[in-house]
Amino acid sequence: MKKISKKTLKVGLIALAVLAFAGASVGCYFIGKNIRNSNGAGDESSSAEVIPGNGVSVKMAFVAATTEDPYGSYVIDYTVTPKIYTDTISAKIAYDASGDAVPSTVMTIDQDSANQRITAHCKGAFAKAIRLTIYASSDESVTAAVVFQFKEKITVAVPDSISLTEGAVPAITPTVTSTGGTITVDKAVKSVTYGWNSSFINWVKEKTQKALDTAVTQATNTNFYSNEAMGNLVGLSADDAASFFATAFSSNTFLTTKGCGYSYDITYIGETDVYPVSTTWHLGSATRADFLAEFDGAHPIFDWSCSINGKSYSKSFGLTLGAIPVQSISAGETSVIF
Repeated sequence: MKKISKKTLKVGLIALAVLAFAGASVGCYFIGKNIRNSNGAGDESSSAEVIPGNGVSVKMAFVAATTEDPYGSYVIDYTVTPKIYTDTISAKIAYDASGDAVPSTVMTIDQDSANQRITAHCKGAFAKAIRLTIYASSDESVTAAVVFQFKEKITVAVPDSISLTEGAVPAITPTVTSTGGTITVDKAVKSVTYGWNSSFINWVKEKTQKALDTAVTQATNTNFYSNEAMGNLVGLSADDAASFFATAFSSNTFLTTKGCGYSYDITYIGETDVYPVSTTWHLGSATRADFLAEFDGAHPIFDWSCSINGKSYSKSFGLTLGAIPVQSISAGETSVIF
């Protein structure tokens, strides 16, 4: 029987594509030469750094995440030249730079020698590249290898409400939690927008209308009111919303610069002159009960959006105000005689 020379053994392998699955922006993948799956599976935009021995044949298939493999797995089919051989083909994984063992909580591999198939199970995030080596057991210089990278996954949490502190600049700060990885993603908060929630604007208009209605019911037998009209919003533009988060908070400014205008005419009985009145209902004009009910942290005041790593996040949230400082107290009378 003719003996096959160890040097003629050629080992091929497949590349591991990006593990892309619902709800995750993370995966194991390769860097380097672009390789398309021969079976159409996986992510065609993925790439791989293939480190061949004497020849490489590529075939790959992605298997979605499971309870056992939270980041998915990849089937790697390898070919050996010649097709008929007596040597044993083995596989191992190790950290690429150090050669240290990879914990089973990070990655494991299964080998089906009969079908020349290896399955790599990605079980945890890793911050150091991992090398899979397929080799001839009798001559470990006959090898092919692939380097695994891990693209970090991030989770973004947006606060439910904002607590305002006198003299401090309000801020909406998303909390970004990362798995870490050999390849990091852009975690910067970008494209931030601010706006006043429509229900808050409706609340302002409702209170303004109530103030207008109250004003015109004060007619007496000496005067009457006419031409009652709601005016424009005051201090509640999109620019005002953005500047709110760029300026130190002042309760006095907040209460006296935001509201809605209204107007009416007064005519005194027996006169022909008309006296127009134009005024503004401000937030500080609300009753204490109405104010505390609206600014309880649950009623939406602002609409906010941003993008992080190309994904959009948006939320409507309320404001929780701390104690508004008392500036003065007046009893109306300073001297009373019983």
